[in-house]
Order: sequence, then structure tokens, then C-alpha cells
Amino acid sequence: MFIIGIDVSKNKLDCALIDNSKQFKLEFKDISNFEGGFIALSGFQSM
Repeated sequence: MFIIGIDVSKNKLDCALIDNSKQFKLEFKDISNFEGGFIALSGFQSM
């Protein structure tokens, strides 16, 4: 199972995709906290 952790601030979202079975961070990404960033986040989840 994968877990997505998101730290929210005014201008950006810090996102981490983690494999729960191995406790290993697979990817880390900073995206904007605006509409374009939300679209990028939906692509991040589909990995």
C-alpha cells in the first residue's frame, strides 16, 4: 500500500509518496498550492 504525506503551506505543498510495506520513501515533490499544483498532485498519486 502507498501513503501520500502532504505538508501544506500558503504557497506550496510538500508531498512524499511512501511504500507502507517497506517504510521507504519513493518520491518527494514540491508543488504550488494553486490550481496548477492540484492538477500536478493528481498525476503524483497515479504513480
